[in-house]
Amino acid sequence: MEGFAYQIVIASTAEKVWESLTGEEFTRKFWFGRSVRSGWKVGDEVTIVTPEGAVEMRGKVTVAERPTKLSYTWTAPLDPNLARGETLVTFEIQAMGPLVKLTVNQNLDPQTKDFLMAAQGWTFILNGLKTFLETGAPMPALPWKKPE
Repeated sequence: MEGFAYQIVIASTAEKVWESLTGEEFTRKFWFGRSVRSGWKVGDEVTIVTPEGAVEMRGKVTVAERPTKLSYTWTAPLDPNLARGETLVTFEIQAMGPLVKLTVNQNLDPQTKDFLMAAQGWTFILNGLKTFLETGAPMPALPWKKPE
């Protein structure tokens, strides 16, 4: 897959990483209050909902191979700054003894603003996931400033 790719190693199990990526109660703890909602079967809708209740992202599950691979389409209906249409996000979860290597890919053109925004977002989300799984506590949130 071309586009954005990020790898992180987490002291956890593949099953726990899967549960954290797919469990609505877990996602709120490392996705800065957002919840990721789906039934997690191929064809099911996926939504990312802000703490205020707005749907920030919408897509469909394309691959659900528990606990090793998850993929879904991604569109951001609320963000007028993004030029892209639908993209594909894929999580590959590889057990490595007491560790898990998590690889995230999103098929974005590296020459676009979308790529930079995804890189910044996934970096914080995935490090938040690592912090949560390794310590049991959420990573502190930065005071994001919305563009005016």
